[in-house]
Amino acid sequence: MIAPMLKYAFLVYHADYNRFIEQLHRVGLVHIETVNTQLSAQAEKMMRQLHKVHETLALLSKKNTTQSENVPFLGGEQLLQQFEALVQREAELKKHKKELQTQITALEPWGNVPADVIELLQNRRVFFHFFACAQNDYHPIWSKNHKIAVINRLNGKIYFVLISEQEMPPMLQGAELQHLPATNIETLNQKLAEVTAGIEEITAGFNALATHCNLLQQYAIDLENELARENALQNTRPREKGKLMLLQAWVPQKNRTELLELLNHSETVWVEQKPNANDRVPVLLENNRFAALFHPVVNLFSLPSYTEIDLTPFFAPFFMLFFGMCLGDVAYGLLIFAAVTLLKHKKQYRQMRPLLTLAQFLGASAIAFGLLTGTVAGIDLAKSNMQFLAGVKGYFINVNSLFNVSLIIGLVQIVFGMALRAANNWLQKGVQFAISPIGWILGIGGGLLYVFTPYTLPAYLLLGAALFCIIAFSDPNAGIVKRIGLGLWDLYGITGLFGDVLSYVRLFALGLSSATLGFVVNTIALSALSLPPVLGELFFLVILLLGHGLNFGISALSSFVHPIRLTFVEFYKNAGFTGGGVEYQPFRFKNSNNNTQ
Repeated sequence: MIAPMLKYAFLVYHADYNRFIEQLHRVGLVHIETVNTQLSAQAEKMMRQLHKVHETLALLSKKNTTQSENVPFLGGEQLLQQFEALVQREAELKKHKKELQTQITALEPWGNVPADVIELLQNRRVFFHFFACAQNDYHPIWSKNHKIAVINRLNGKIYFVLISEQEMPPMLQGAELQHLPATNIETLNQKLAEVTAGIEEITAGFNALATHCNLLQQYAIDLENELARENALQNTRPREKGKLMLLQAWVPQKNRTELLELLNHSETVWVEQKPNANDRVPVLLENNRFAALFHPVVNLFSLPSYTEIDLTPFFAPFFMLFFGMCLGDVAYGLLIFAAVTLLKHKKQYRQMRPLLTLAQFLGASAIAFGLLTGTVAGIDLAKSNMQFLAGVKGYFINVNSLFNVSLIIGLVQIVFGMALRAANNWLQKGVQFAISPIGWILGIGGGLLYVFTPYTLPAYLLLGAALFCIIAFSDPNAGIVKRIGLGLWDLYGITGLFGDVLSYVRLFALGLSSATLGFVVNTIALSALSLPPVLGELFFLVILLLGHGLNFGISALSSFVHPIRLTFVEFYKNAGFTGGGVEYQPFRFKNSNNNTQ
């Protein structure tokens, strides 16, 4: 459900305003209404700095922490500056290292060229021209016409030097003039070693900084608190030439007593109001422990608007069921359940426990549906020769039944969504706006009676009532003629209804494909056992692990994505979901433990 909200307007004397803001910040209850969407220059600066801090923390988390005794940091800001200096220096050294490696690669075929001697001879009009060519392109006549010394033959190429009194090198068809660095390879190797040592020192510097991530984390928290305070000031409206400050905010109705306790002890004029139709009220979802696990799924699409029904508790059981139908394998479900259970007991995943608990429920659903279909790691238990299963094989859901179950569940969820739309319209707009969705439910019921039962008269009565409800109440605010026109147009939506129901066939298809791929992997792995001993067992294990690993990854991803699609498209559409809600974000002071006070 959506938590009821109250709207407050605070009027504070300008000299007391900073203290009032600080009190609100410490209490952490109010959601400040945005009246100025443009960020101040100070807020933009803090956001850029905060982005740098988060990037730095992400990079330092990958480093090996080493204890350092000489790290005279005064705080997170200084640490950030030192990190940026190290990054810049590392980039310079890596660029220099790449240049040195290129020069060394160019000199390697020539050996240790005495650059100083060559320079001395060139001052005396003796010039050395370095060439390289393919062995087939080398012409012996070059040696007759010029003073040439072959230096090296390497990888099908000939490296030679031509000594001349001319500064301009001669043209040798097929040979490429080489421009060698003005130093020898020994000097370059020494410089390369120095640069490599410098990079290693910088890496050690990064590792030393990584031990002080707590300073950066505190700095990030301080920046977030300052940014929140700056945004609060930005959304404050001065009154009476700046002598009074007006701030509007929202507070959950359950926290009204706490806020009033603060206001009654301050010199603040305040007004309390209930939301009206034009207010953009922040949304705070409050559901039971099971439904609350699906809040991250809700946030993938959009929060509901404040005035509509929260669909989270209504789609949560369906989502869990859909995941189990799509994965539908006992072994895969056990793998998910065991893995996330292990992670839940590790301290570093403490903040992810709600998501891990959700994964436990999804894994349990896959286990349950795998038991119903008799599928374990691609093995179809209904076709196995295990004697202890003889009494239960007839109870496993077969392929044909799974197809029908998918369609039935899809139709149930769609009808349930239409009932929610009727209830939502009744609450928001009035009973007349709930009649059209009810008409669709009656129409579906009448159609099912007509097709699957001999009771044609009740079916005709339901269909007639459905046509009347849909056509006459398509838009209660419109005139009679417009209502009829819109109602007839709404009837075209029956084609979409068929499409929505058929869309649930994906539950059957994904479950079948996962089981089939698992069966294929098992068949290929078993065929490897016909190979010679040891080799056969080795290939058996490799194929089994790799094949099921790939199948598990693809199937698990599909089992999450497609239920999301069915929820956000078919169910949300038929439930009349509006969305566009603004998340309730309390103006709350964060402490050093990354929690809020």
